[in-house]
Amino acid sequence: MSSPSDQPTADGQQAAIATCPNCGEPRPRRFCAECGQSDRDYRRSSWAVVGDFLRETFEVDSKVLRTLKLLPRPGRLSIEFARNRRASYVSPVRLYLFASVIYFFAISQGPWGGGAREPADIAQPTATSQDTGTAGGSAGSSPAVQAQIDVLKTWMPPETGSKLDEIMQRPGGPELVAGFLQVTGGLIERLPDESSSLERAWLAVGIEFMHDPGFFQNDIVGSISVGAIFFVPVAALMLALIYYRKKRYFAEHLVLQIHIQTFSFLVTSVIVLLPGGMLGTLASTALGLWTLYYAAAAMKHFYGDGWLRTLFKLCLLMLLYAVVVTPILGTVVALRL
Repeated sequence: MSSPSDQPTADGQQAAIATCPNCGEPRPRRFCAECGQSDRDYRRSSWAVVGDFLRETFEVDSKVLRTLKLLPRPGRLSIEFARNRRASYVSPVRLYLFASVIYFFAISQGPWGGGAREPADIAQPTATSQDTGTAGGSAGSSPAVQAQIDVLKTWMPPETGSKLDEIMQRPGGPELVAGFLQVTGGLIERLPDESSSLERAWLAVGIEFMHDPGFFQNDIVGSISVGAIFFVPVAALMLALIYYRKKRYFAEHLVLQIHIQTFSFLVTSVIVLLPGGMLGTLASTALGLWTLYYAAAAMKHFYGDGWLRTLFKLCLLMLLYAVVVTPILGTVVALRL
């Protein structure tokens, strides 16, 4: 809508240029060149205001549709941003936040979001320490297993020791604990002086998982999910190191990583909501492979390398990511215990 001052006068001369009410700068066209505000005036009838509102809404929706149409094409959206074609698409940060909301909502609704199980849902012990004839023993445990359990109890918190006793008193519990101790026997022998805090934390995680698998699903997976948000700049820095010969700015690597993570969030949101059974497993596997292919194809198209070189660099990226992220996640897990 043009201001009356923008219309020609009776003698054909152009009137004074309108002033933007938002910043006070001259506004010769529909949008202010200084602040970007349009010439729309909402001091009008309600129907006109509603019309403008719907028009602006559809303008945003068209941008979203263009973005979502290009996002499944690996690397294409990132290339558009690298060419500074930004106005037609949703910004990478907004798109990432949008995908994060969907992802965490899916996690909360899926099998990982049911919360920790109530005590009644966990198998109750079928034997007590009195049944074993010893105050400190566990049902069905051999002397060697019991000796390792006693070593664990010397450093772990009392509540963790109680959980270990509960596991031993469940059907199949002694066999489960014996298998766990067989795998971690070398680590237990080095307790407590020769083992690191990270190793002790992973032992505690194993006990928590045996006691209640929901602990892993809710706490650990939740920590990894939240951590994925903060690891995006780390992965972008790794891309910058791997592709340092491409002479690209860090922001370009960051945009690519954001788009890859956004796509991963959206696909994972579908995976966690899939039903169980063989069909759900096949669909989850296919979607997981698609996500891996998407990352490789996005890197190939964005950086212009061949498939062999791209796959090598993707493996290198995953290796670096595991080396850097695993200790951080271990620390997070230790803090959550």
